[in-house]
Amino acid sequence: MNQKSRTLLVEDYWSKKLYSVHVPEGETFRISFGMNMRKAEPEFKDARRNDRVSMRCIRTEKEHLSRLDDGREVVVLTATH
Repeated sequence: MNQKSRTLLVEDYWSKKLYSVHVPEGETFRISFGMNMRKAEPEFKDARRNDRVSMRCIRTEKEHLSRLDDGREVVVLTATH
């Protein structure tokens, strides 16, 4: 998580892909498991390492796909309502 650039690194448990998700100011997401999961509309600062999050995302023209040394893919997304 990077507070300054408002990005989360999210690992998809099923596909083993990593998603670098930009969460613009005002966009919402849900913490489905973690310390702040009972908050109706958590803020970006409420997300913590190892929380499970749920959010809608779009791929933009700036999408970048990469592969790490361990074989996992990385995709850049932007969170939306």
